[in-house]
Amino acid sequence: MSDFNRTQWPTEDVIGPFNGEYSYLSNFHEAEFEYNGTLFPTSEHAYQAMKAVDVDKIYEKIASASSPKKAKRYGKEPSLPKAVFNH
Repeated sequence: MSDFNRTQWPTEDVIGPFNGEYSYLSNFHEAEFEYNGTLFPTSEHAYQAMKAVDVDKIYEKIASASSPKKAKRYGKEPSLPKAVFNH
């Protein structure tokens, strides 16, 4: 088991927590961008929406969530898409 403790942040070689000066490193940081024709308000929205890429209704629900916290919660609804591997 790791002895890692978040309360020890920041250290000389570890950045964190991702607030204040480092808030831009958080997936919850507001940084609107477009991907594949969908406008996402945060990278958390995009990350969670990719879990529902094959389920339009849930994908849109996640992408348009009013906060990254809600997007994360909605991202628990879909089953993960099946990966396609070329061997």
